[in-house]
Amino acid sequence: MDRVGRTLGFPVLYEADETGGYVAKCPLIQGCYSQGDTLAEAEASIRECILLCLDDMEEQGEELPTGVVGRG
Repeated sequence: MDRVGRTLGFPVLYEADETGGYVAKCPLIQGCYSQGDTLAEAEASIRECILLCLDDMEEQGEELPTGVVGRG
């Protein structure tokens, strides 16, 4: 089961992992992916990952992704 959602305004792709649980990826942020045993856990995990990636990008002086809808 694949699913598309939004977290913090960013698009997120959710995929069922063949070994169980779910993998979540944010295609607008390179290397931003996470996982969880349930969709809810995967969503909470990718939310934290997005925030950490954005903080890191900002600290490094990198341009933040555009096309984001309603961060918050």
